Amino acid sequence: DEFITLDILPMLPGILCSYALEIKTEGLVKVKVIHEGLSEVFEAEIKDNLAYVHIYTEDAVIFFEDKNGVLYQSDIDYKMVKLFEKEELLKTCFDISPKDVGLCLHFAEKFIKYRNESDKSIGVLRTLLLVDEVRPEYKSLIEEEVVDYYYDNNETDSLDEFLLGVDAIKMSPALRGKILELAIIRG
Repeated sequence: DEFITLDILPMLPGILCSYALEIKTEGLVKVKVIHEGLSEVFEAEIKDNLAYVHIYTEDAVIFFEDKNGVLYQSDIDYKMVKLFEKEELLKTCFDISPKDVGLCLHFAEKFIKYRNESDKSIGVLRTLLLVDEVRPEYKSLIEEEVVDYYYDNNETDSLDEFLLGVDAIKMSPALRGKILELAIIRG
């Protein structure tokens, strides 16, 4: 799109994954969003019963906080509206900025849940393995996905690079067996 410039590019993924939360329950002051794969909690203030949040994945968890710091997840009357429907533009952003953590989470989820775009997605998964903010249990899930992908597609050039950098000692015995098998196949 013609409105994309280099100065807004770093902000664009967050803008494209923005939602407005119209909150009808009174007495709430903050919204907190937790993505399954990240240890970081994203917060937004509620002003005039409205909050704007970035949600990169379908399984993000939303909490609401009152003025006393009490968190609520259920029994909150709110409406969530996605501000943009621009999946193709997100793909363009990813092509330009493939290490954006939010975008990586977005496309990793698409691969894990729906097996979309496997060639590009394996790079996304491998990028997330290097991100400190990714929770260890989510990294384990990603490792399993990466190993399974290579197990089914062992003729790819990126497999050799993966095998050279993988730390199989921390993996489950089943994954270590698959890694060993892949290493033997690749020579």
